[in-house]
Amino acid sequence: MRLCEQGLELYATGQLRIRLDRPADVVAFGERVGAGDLGLAEELIGSYEQRFDATVSPLPQAPDEAVAQEWLLAVRRQYWTGVG
Repeated sequence: MRLCEQGLELYATGQLRIRLDRPADVVAFGERVGAGDLGLAEELIGSYEQRFDATVSPLPQAPDEAVAQEWLLAVRRQYWTGVG
């Protein structure tokens, strides 16, 4: 449930918000699914599939791989100690 909510918000807005509006609902959902209510999970996923399909995203069609690669290399250069 958390991933569906956060994923749709990211897809719809281009922004990733970490805090959930209703964390207790997410916990309760997880407990019900964990207790065997798999139909609840299927229903949730189906509803989010429809919402994703109906949403126009501001995100680009493909990632900017050069920017991502440069960021990853910068992080490695900053934090790599060579100790293994």
